[in-house]
This record gives sequence, structure tokens and C-alpha cells, in this order.
Amino acid sequence: MLGTETRRQATQQAMQRFADRGISSFRDRAGRRWSLTAYAEMAVRTSVARAATEAHMTTLADAGIDLVIVSNSPRECPLCRPWERRILSIGGPDGARTVEVEHALDDGRMIRVDVAGSLDEARRAGLQHPTAATASPLTPWSDAR
Repeated sequence: MLGTETRRQATQQAMQRFADRGISSFRDRAGRRWSLTAYAEMAVRTSVARAATEAHMTTLADAGIDLVIVSNSPRECPLCRPWERRILSIGGPDGARTVEVEHALDDGRMIRVDVAGSLDEARRAGLQHPTAATASPLTPWSDAR
């Protein structure tokens, strides 16, 4: 997707390409069978969501913001649940750690923040997977409460 078509158009084009190649269904790694329509819709929906999230993370990183918090969703799945309300680093290394950052309102005052890991690490563990009930929105972390 290049941003010039709607999600529905992209799904229809993907379905046509699959049909042209004689593909009518898929079986995923877990052994589940997907209809062409369901798979194409899931693939396009996932691509659109990932592109939007990546654009948001790039905007935050460009503004010097590295820490985000995973929102608490009322309909989270078992893969996303461990990351809810956890602070992640957009560009930092994997692994839990404590970092020092400047207080959001009190210039020059440093505070310690427990970081659960990197965004990439959380995604590898299942956060924001394609069939998640929610996208587990990421918002900039701030100590200004």
C-alpha cells in the first residue's frame, strides 16, 4: 500500500492477485485455515495499523521522545496483556532496566523510570500482533501527572 488507495481497494486488489494465482485459502503456522477474503482483509488491516504506528513512533523519536506506555485495553488478548501499562523504549535496547530521565515539569531534576524493554522486543513477544482485538495504543510516557 502506498497511501493512494483505501483499505477496501487494497484488499480487493490483494484478493484478485491471489485469485489470479489460483489461491483460494491459506493455512497459518497454527494450522488455522483462512478464507481468501478473511486473510486479505487481515493482512491489509495489519499493514495499515503498522504503518500508522510506525509513523507515530517516528514522529515521537524525531521530537526526542523515546519512552511510551502501552495503553490498558478492556479487550486485550493473552499476548498483549503482559505489556499493558508498561513503559517501553522506542529505540533502546531489549531488556528490563531502570533509566534516568529529566522530569517533565521540573527542569534539571532527574527521575528514575522502570522500562520493561524495547518496543521491538514487545512486538516479538506478541504485542500488536495481527489478530489482536485492539491495537494496544502507545502514548508518550510522562511523569507529569
